[in-house]
Amino acid sequence: MSIPLTESIKKMNPFYLGVFFFTYALGSGIVIFLGGIIDQTSYWIGLSIVFLLLVFSYLLKGYFDFFDPGEFRRQYKSIFEKEDNRNIIHQTSSALLLISLAALTGWTVLLVMAYANGYLNPSIIILLGLAFLLSLMYSIPPFRLVYSGYGELIQAVMLTNLTPAIALLFQTGDFHRLLVMITLPITILFIAMTMALSLKDYALDIKFERKTILTRMGWRRGIHFHNFLALAAYLTISLAALLGLPWILTWPFLTTLPLAGFQIWLFISILDGAVPRWGLIHFVAYALVVLNIYLVTYSLWVG
Repeated sequence: MSIPLTESIKKMNPFYLGVFFFTYALGSGIVIFLGGIIDQTSYWIGLSIVFLLLVFSYLLKGYFDFFDPGEFRRQYKSIFEKEDNRNIIHQTSSALLLISLAALTGWTVLLVMAYANGYLNPSIIILLGLAFLLSLMYSIPPFRLVYSGYGELIQAVMLTNLTPAIALLFQTGDFHRLLVMITLPITILFIAMTMALSLKDYALDIKFERKTILTRMGWRRGIHFHNFLALAAYLTISLAALLGLPWILTWPFLTTLPLAGFQIWLFISILDGAVPRWGLIHFVAYALVVLNIYLVTYSLWVG
């Protein structure tokens, strides 16, 4: 597989796009849980619109990585030195830019078609406008918030808040309190996951001046904050249960509590001087988010 194609696929962030498909299904699943019926046309139109926007954002971010000296050295220098071919840099960056612009074109066309056919209401338009604005601020100069320490927050909002909200609005045209009750703890766990994944590259991020939540806080404070977030997610679920979240949507979160406790123990061990087990830490971080999203989505759709 050529480097341009490999980098294009890599920069699409397959894992996060996978999370997107589940969180979109989660938002639509609220309709089924409340006794409604999914409108298939609205479902696929909304999903395609958000998907193309995410692809546009991720690939545009990858394109501008080539013009960020620190990020270029961090990600690409060794690859292109081995190839000893300057044309590869041009081909790869051009591929990322062209595919991102194609995704933006598709997004625009779908948006116009959805509006012309009455699928957009003011609430959806506002959320899509916000998503587009965040996508630009995440990816392009002079903002480039992806490496500002706020990139993780933007990605969490896009995937675990705006995506299910847009999915729900495409079905019902209105919000429901279940949306906040379900997505807030997932958002907290998602932020904790990104912190856990970035800990291994902490020294490298400092070397190349890549700002993350961890580099802004320092790794020790960051670990404490990660553990606080892991606990806060389950406290949020408990509070939501007290406020009326049905048990059938509460228990899926609670089944993953031991896994969160294990992750906290792994991080406490690092503070105590233990050798980090990165493979296990990353696996648990991914599992906490994926399992919670999957189990809640399943409960919404199947009941």
